[in-house]
Amino acid sequence: MMKYLIDWRAYDVKFVEVVLHDNEACYGVIQQSDQSIKIAVTQPGSQQREALLHEILHAIEVHYRLDFKEGEIHLLSVGLMQLFAEKNKPIREWLCNSKSL
Repeated sequence: MMKYLIDWRAYDVKFVEVVLHDNEACYGVIQQSDQSIKIAVTQPGSQQREALLHEILHAIEVHYRLDFKEGEIHLLSVGLMQLFAEKNKPIREWLCNSKSL
């Protein structure tokens, strides 16, 4: 199981077969009550990564009392995934590892 921190709050990331939100299947969901994120393993790896980033953005939104619409979270997660894509490897490495460009 993966964990990640937003400030002082630790979230567990669980990869499961089925993810439900309001009784409908979805790619991922965050549960603030137990500080967990569930990601559906039935989707391709790239979709799992985007879903995880999407749910992490929801956690950031709640933690810092932001007010994003669902569409804004989606656009941010897609844009950030493009930023971290292989074609942007020098920027990704610099942001993540403090390597110089």
